[in-house]
Amino acid sequence: QLDIGTAVHDIRYTRDGTNYRRTYFSSNPAQVMVLRLRADKPGAHTGRISLVDAHEGEIAAKGNTITISGSLDGYVYSGGSTRGRTAGYAIALQYEAQLMLLNEGGTIEASDGGIAFTDCDSLTILLAAGTNYLNQREKGWKGEHPHNRITAQLAAASKKPFDELLAEHVADYQHLFDRCTIDWGTTPDAIRGLPTNERLAAYKSGGKDPDLEELQFQYARYMMISCSRPGCMPANLQGLWNQSNRPPWRSDYHTDVNIQMNYWFV
Repeated sequence: QLDIGTAVHDIRYTRDGTNYRRTYFSSNPAQVMVLRLRADKPGAHTGRISLVDAHEGEIAAKGNTITISGSLDGYVYSGGSTRGRTAGYAIALQYEAQLMLLNEGGTIEASDGGIAFTDCDSLTILLAAGTNYLNQREKGWKGEHPHNRITAQLAAASKKPFDELLAEHVADYQHLFDRCTIDWGTTPDAIRGLPTNERLAAYKSGGKDPDLEELQFQYARYMMISCSRPGCMPANLQGLWNQSNRPPWRSDYHTDVNIQMNYWFV
């Protein structure tokens, strides 16, 4: 489930008689992504964690931390609207990501660019990432390498218990999300109980579903709060959720309508 009232993603399942729970959120105050894995039986987690880089950055694992560090210098995208391009770019950023694994019970061991964990009761995974981008034209759009900043963010977050990180995140998010509530009526129980695809089909056929309209409104606010805060860049096309090196329209800014559409709901 995704609870847009707290901006927390939660997965629960049962396997071989053990009940598992995975909780995910991105903390604006801590500037880290947090993943929590737990179970109702001790020693239930055994596996391996690794990171994959999309730009051939260097991957190294030491202790409880995996680091990817690289540069976009020399990378050229020659598809889409830049089809056939061979020249490099005037601005090429450096980037880094760090993952820290915190285990309760069991053991962990770093090797071959990853971290193996054995018979752990629970795991907390912290992930931070950044580039040397600087929003200052006079400095060539580039600042310090992100390594020190990311290392400090992880160090600070790792000193806090998971429950404290979660409470801090929820308080920060709800400070904005809870400023606005709406009530456009009540959807009949028969419609509320439908799977989402059937509920959408019923709505398109003229069915009354004010709760669905309210959810759409609040979902847009959830997305905007989660990607657009003072001091950061405005939301672009795919936003922080772009998963591709070759996104449609380069995941850039279009002021003819796209930016306006992003911000309409807020």
